Amino acid sequence: MKQLNRREFLRLSSLGFGSAVVLNVLGGCAGFTSDRSFETNAQFTHGVASGDPLSTKIIVWTRAISPDGEHATVTVQLALDESFNQPVYEKGLLSTNAERDFTLKFDVINLEPDTTYYYRFLSKDNISPIGRTRTLPVGSVETVKLLTVSCSYYSAGYFNVYKEAAKVENVNAAIHLGDYIYEYGPGTYADEDAVAMNRVMQPEKEIIELDEYRQRYAQTRSDEDCQRFHAAHPLIAIWDDHEVTNDAWNDGAENHSIKEGEFSARRLAALKAYAEWMPIRPPVDKDITSIQRSFIFGDLVNLSLIDTRLAKREQQLSYSTFTEKETGAFDSSAFYSELNRTERELIGKESLETLERSFYYPTKWHVLAQQVLMGEMHLPAPIVSQQISNADYGNLAYKAQTDPDKLTKQEKNILNSPNIPYNLDAWDGYPAERERVLQLYKKYDANLVVLSGDTHNAWMNELFLGQWKIGHEFACSSVTSPGLEKYINTTAEDETGTVQALSGLQYCNLVERGFMTISFTPSDVIAEWVFVSTVKDQNYHVLTDRTHSVRIASHT
Repeated sequence: MKQLNRREFLRLSSLGFGSAVVLNVLGGCAGFTSDRSFETNAQFTHGVASGDPLSTKIIVWTRAISPDGEHATVTVQLALDESFNQPVYEKGLLSTNAERDFTLKFDVINLEPDTTYYYRFLSKDNISPIGRTRTLPVGSVETVKLLTVSCSYYSAGYFNVYKEAAKVENVNAAIHLGDYIYEYGPGTYADEDAVAMNRVMQPEKEIIELDEYRQRYAQTRSDEDCQRFHAAHPLIAIWDDHEVTNDAWNDGAENHSIKEGEFSARRLAALKAYAEWMPIRPPVDKDITSIQRSFIFGDLVNLSLIDTRLAKREQQLSYSTFTEKETGAFDSSAFYSELNRTERELIGKESLETLERSFYYPTKWHVLAQQVLMGEMHLPAPIVSQQISNADYGNLAYKAQTDPDKLTKQEKNILNSPNIPYNLDAWDGYPAERERVLQLYKKYDANLVVLSGDTHNAWMNELFLGQWKIGHEFACSSVTSPGLEKYINTTAEDETGTVQALSGLQYCNLVERGFMTISFTPSDVIAEWVFVSTVKDQNYHVLTDRTHSVRIASHT
C-alpha cells in the first residue's frame, strides 16, 4: 500500500481519517502498533464476512463472544496473501457487546483498487477463519463477474448452493437478492423435512421480536457452507420480505396481524438485526431508504440496488378482493382499473430520482439489482388459481387441437379463460411503476440488465416498453426455498412450453435450486445458471446437463 509523507499524513488526519491512516504510515507491511493487551479471548462463533466493496474501502464483519458474555475486544488484520506473510493493515481495540448481539463491523479504508485481500480477526489466543475479499476496479475495465443468490431458508434444505457458489473464482462481488432468512414458525412453510435434516428453526416459533430475529440469523450463520460462502466473496445485499415477514408492503404484511403488535415495531426489530448481521454500510434500521445504493466498476458496470419492498410499496392486490364469494364471478373491469392506476407505487418517486442520478457515472452496462420479477409473467387464469395443473392444461390444449369435438363445456371454459398475472407481488402488480422505470432507461439508451430473485425459479426475460426492447432480466433460482414445482406441479418437461407460452420469456428452470453468475465485457454479458441435484441431502452433485448460459450483446 502507498506510504504517506508527513505533510500528507497531517492533511488526512485533519480530515478525520483517523487511525487507519496512522496504521498505514507506521506499518505498511510491518511494525503495527495495535494494543492487544485488552483483548478478551473472544470466540469467533459465526465465521467472517465482508461486504459493500468500494474502490478503496470495504466492510469486514465477524461475531465475537467474550468468555463473560459481556464486552469483547478484537483486532482485525488484512494481507495480500492467505498466509499473512504480506500484511497491509492492522487495527486493534475493536469492541462489541450484547447491545449489538456481539456482531462487529469495521470499514477498512485506504485500500488499493481492484485488489484481492485476505482478512481475519484475533482475540488473544483465538483467531477467526480467514476471509477473502476484493475492492472495486477503477478506470478502464475489461471484465466484471458478479454472482447472485436468493431465498436461503435454513429449514427448507442444506446450503449446498452456497457451498458451490463459494468455489467460483474471479468473482468481483456476490449479490444476495433477499430472503436471507425466513420468519415462519414450524409447520408453516417448506419445513416438512427439517426434523430429519436437523434443521428445525430456532426459535421454534414465528419471529417477531428483536432477540428472535437475532437468533434466526445466528442459526443461519452457524451453517458451515453459509460461512464458506461469506468468506469467499464480498457481499452486496438487499432484503426482500422474509427478513421482516411474508408479502410485506410499506406499512403492513400478509403475515402480520394486529395481535402481533405494530408492524412498524416489528420492522424496526427485523432491520436492526439485519443491520447487525449483514456486512453492509448503510444504517438501515434508522433509514430504510439507505439500502438503496450504487457500486461503480470502473467504466464497465454501474450496479444500482433499489428497495421494492418496505419503503414505498403499496399493498398488493388480491384476486379474491375482486371475486364475488357466492357466485365466484370475477370483476375484471374493477381489477384492471385498480391494477393500472397511474399513481400506484412500488419504489416511489425518490427511488426513480436516485436511479436517474446513476447516469451521472457513464458506464457500458447499467445493472438494476432488486427483489421481484420485472418481466411480464401472465399465465392462464385456471393455472394461476390452481384450478388445473400446468401439465393438465397442456393436455387440454392438445385435446383442443386434435379432438375438439370431445371437449366438455367446463374444459372449453378453462381454455377460454384469459391470461392474468400469476404473481401480483411482483412488478406485474405495479405496471405503471414498471413503465416509469423502463422509460428512464430508454431515455438514456442504456444497456440495461435487471437482476431478480424471489420466485425460487430461474428466468430470463426480455423487457419491452411497447415495441421497444429496453433490456434483459436475469433471475436466479433459490438456495433452498421450493419453486413453482411445489405449487402448480411444474416439471422440467414444462419448461419449453412455458417459454413458448409467455411473451418475452427466453429461458426458465422450474424445478431446481441454484445460483447465477453474470460476466460483463464492453461488448457483451454472459449469464450462467448452475443447479444442484438436491438440497435435502448433503450428498449432492452439480447438474451439469442443466447448466445454462446465454450471451447478450451490447446495443451501444
